[in-house]
Amino acid sequence: MDLHPAAHSAALSARTTFRPLSRCFYLRRLLINGASANLLQSKATKADPWVIGIRRRRPPLVVAVAQANKTARIAWAVMLRKEQYQRVLAA
Repeated sequence: MDLHPAAHSAALSARTTFRPLSRCFYLRRLLINGASANLLQSKATKADPWVIGIRRRRPPLVVAVAQANKTARIAWAVMLRKEQYQRVLAA
């Protein structure tokens, strides 16, 4: 999971990059456990076409890690943009 924001500044510009979360074991485990619970209990998640497709191809733990990664990227984007999350419904 690569989504920890790191600020870099130069003389004229400032940018935000990704810093690996490989050392944040607690946060990583928390996201994976939450994704696993969500995949087991949520009817909306079970009906998601993305989840259905990945479940056909991968083992359950890989699906949970993929869901946790997706959730973490959404959380990072929401924090960066300082906006409320708006779910985009598939057509």
